[in-house]
Amino acid sequence: MRRYFLFLVIILSGIALSSCAGTEPTELEMLEILDSLETEVNEQDLEGVMALFAEDALWEVSFENETCDGFQNIEWCWEIYFMTPVTSELRDISVDGDTATFTWGEFRPGMNKYWLTIVEVQNGKITHIEWPEEPVRESTGID
Repeated sequence: MRRYFLFLVIILSGIALSSCAGTEPTELEMLEILDSLETEVNEQDLEGVMALFAEDALWEVSFENETCDGFQNIEWCWEIYFMTPVTSELRDISVDGDTATFTWGEFRPGMNKYWLTIVEVQNGKITHIEWPEEPVRESTGID
C-alpha cells in the first residue's frame, strides 16, 4: 500500500510540474498572436495590446539599454508609444519555436522606422519583446 501511495505522489508531482512549465506555441498560434499585436497597435487599443502580454513580461530596447519590465511598466511604455498617431506593419516573419523575428514597420507623420524585432511567447502570452538595434529611419517629407 505504501508503494502505491509513493507512486501516486510521484505521478501527481510530475503532473503538477508539467502544468507549471511554459508551453511553446505552434507556428500558427505564434502568427495569430503577432497578427493580433499588429491589429491592436493599429487600432491604438492599449487594453487589447496588454491582453497579449504576460504579467511578468519584459520589453527591451537593447541599443539604448532601456527596459520596461512587468505588466504596469510595459503598459506605460505603450501609452507613450501611442502618444502620436502610429500604424504598424509586421514583415518578414520567421518563427522558430517560441521565438519570432521580424521587421516592425512603424509609420508616423514625417517618419517611418523599421525595427528588427524579436518576440518570445509562452502559454499564449508575449513574455519578451526586444528591439536589439537602432531602427532604420526614412523621412516621408510629411509633417
